[in-house]
Amino acid sequence: MGTITLKNSHKRASWIARTLKNFREGIAWLETPAITLVAFAIAWLVNSQDPLTLTSSFPWIILAPLLVGLRYGFAWAAVSTILLVVSGWLNAQWLEIQWRTPVAWFLGTLAVSTIAGEFRDQWQQKLIRFQQVSRYRKARMNEFTRSYQLLKRSHALLEQEVALSGYSLYGAVADISNQLISHSSEQPALNSCATDLMRLLGHYGEIQAGALLHVQNGKVNTKQPLASIGEMPEVKAKDLLIKRTLLKQEASCIKPEPFDQNKALNKTQLLACVPLIDSHDNYHALLAIRLMPFTCLNENHISQLAVLCGHIADLLYMTKLTHEIPHHEPKIRAFHTHLERCWKDAIEYNIQAGLIAIKIGNFGVAPALIDSITIHKRALDQVLTLRARDSEHWIALILMPLSEQDDTHTYLEKFPAFLKKHHKVDMTKAEVNLSHFIVNSDSQNSLEMARFLNNNGYPLSATFTEQIESSNPLQEKGIDSVSLVDGNIRTGT
Repeated sequence: MGTITLKNSHKRASWIARTLKNFREGIAWLETPAITLVAFAIAWLVNSQDPLTLTSSFPWIILAPLLVGLRYGFAWAAVSTILLVVSGWLNAQWLEIQWRTPVAWFLGTLAVSTIAGEFRDQWQQKLIRFQQVSRYRKARMNEFTRSYQLLKRSHALLEQEVALSGYSLYGAVADISNQLISHSSEQPALNSCATDLMRLLGHYGEIQAGALLHVQNGKVNTKQPLASIGEMPEVKAKDLLIKRTLLKQEASCIKPEPFDQNKALNKTQLLACVPLIDSHDNYHALLAIRLMPFTCLNENHISQLAVLCGHIADLLYMTKLTHEIPHHEPKIRAFHTHLERCWKDAIEYNIQAGLIAIKIGNFGVAPALIDSITIHKRALDQVLTLRARDSEHWIALILMPLSEQDDTHTYLEKFPAFLKKHHKVDMTKAEVNLSHFIVNSDSQNSLEMARFLNNNGYPLSATFTEQIESSNPLQEKGIDSVSLVDGNIRTGT
């Protein structure tokens, strides 16, 4: 686009230059004879016998070709000189005066006027080049200005889009986790933070109207929402999407298809429903979405909301767990809950996580090193300290939820420098051995994960082991889409 505009500017500038040149040439054809003849007439009035001022102390008539040369250049200076000589000859014939061709005068006048014309031509060429360069730079500057304005506008729109809708799934979970931790533990976590939770879900999920409904014993309380956002009317308990979500225990949304709108409205008032169900299949709440941007009503966006709500449910479960069991167990239970969530995210949504095992053989370094690892972990990372079965090593298991493979490799690459910086020892002296595992949806991944955990002293529960052994990553849940055609229900993933 920019190249085409630049070429058009060059063509326009060339056309203007040619037009001006033709106009100047037309004026030159008029002005050269006029200047020459006016000078000759003045000289003739002064001395009709010698209009060329051949006998004068100074040949003033040469100012005419000199002026023409300065104004129009070499060629027109020569024309003016020749025109003077011809006029002198015609005057001699008219007055019947003896005429001698003034060769010396002619050559001298021609030399003076053409030299002036030559200098004029040289400067004119330079001026033309400067004008061409100026026009080119002006065209480039205009193009640059347009591009800059487009880029500025695009950057402003991008900033607005990022500010309004762009978010990191990891950052969203970390933000909501901090929000849950900050609330008082004297009352149930969900009741105390429902309003803030709904606000964060509305921000990250671009929900324009929705509600957080409490679920207990498989029943949804639609009359008294825990929190709502936007204009949210009361939702019926028999709503199609609510029933579908409770039945399937997975997110459901309306599939954009042609249907009878009146019949559809009798079945559901919602666009999507996302359950807050933890890794132990305990229902905490239901996110009912009535309004959201059309561009967000897609499987990828609803999947991210489902992952976000799953992590929120686990955080609610662990908040409750902290007050119900002895203090030495919550760390193991919390780690196990996060591990199950990462495994489900990998199986159902193909979201990777990282597992790192740090074996420490130097018992003098081990306590301080484990404390440093715990202090410097990321917001969602979980650290569990175990004693190896041979009792010769301490093991720090690090779970990195919602992390790509590169994040795990980066951690492993930076760990030796971390050890050297904070404990002044190298890997050999600290007797540190690193191993890692990437949790993903590969068909062999589940059994390999169980083997990795078992080799590093992790106490796998029988239930979780059975789930791992029976898992089939090829049967991903995805998002259940509900289509309403003539009042009938059709489902599809």
